[in-house]
Amino acid sequence: MPAENNYFVAERSTYSFHRGHYLSGAFVNANPEDMNFDIFQLYPLPITIRRFNQAREKNGELLFRDTFKYEATLYSSSNKQARLFLEQTMKKPLVVMAEGAEFLDGVGNEIALHTVRLIEATDSANNLCYLLIGGRGALEYKSNHLATTEYLDYEQSLFEMDPQQHVVLTEEHLLAFALTLAHEYFDRHISAADVVSQSTIFPVAGTSFSGPVKVASGPDAPRIGFYFETTHKWLPVPDPNNFGND
Repeated sequence: MPAENNYFVAERSTYSFHRGHYLSGAFVNANPEDMNFDIFQLYPLPITIRRFNQAREKNGELLFRDTFKYEATLYSSSNKQARLFLEQTMKKPLVVMAEGAEFLDGVGNEIALHTVRLIEATDSANNLCYLLIGGRGALEYKSNHLATTEYLDYEQSLFEMDPQQHVVLTEEHLLAFALTLAHEYFDRHISAADVVSQSTIFPVAGTSFSGPVKVASGPDAPRIGFYFETTHKWLPVPDPNNFGND
């Protein structure tokens, strides 16, 4: 098991729900029809429901299962702007098929810095393409969690310290991370050998979770982005909206 990363713990420390305990979980919608809506719901994976419930029960709070229906808009999305960005950068029409995200309990899409977002799309040949966007602290937290998840083959630290004592993130590490997310979210079994093209890591401007995706002019933007194309063909995801199956 790789060492846990904590280079961006200060960024995560600004989150104060659950008495300061940073608690993020996976939410997914893999129903292609829903992707056509202006706003659609993302649903918590069973492991997210369990983790959120356990934390809330420990703190004497209402269980997440009981409050989700009242807070559902916190865990919703729109991918119109993301699809537009992908089509403009890849220079071909795409159809968004699914989306997954990491949201903080009780915060959701309200603070984009503390989210991770993976959008799955297909081109005219039914090949899968992906766009990943996330805050550095949220990406680091999710990477640490993936490394402890037994059924996922993920054994790396996302960020590293170079000889000059700079925290670095390589495309190779971010690609492995994104492919693991695609496995967890959409049950995709894609290897690096299936990737035919990929971008460099770029800074993402703006503070809106599902707003316009724009490359920032400077490297110190709050979030980073990365996209890639594969030869892996799209297939329907079984039981895409599995809220409550825990």
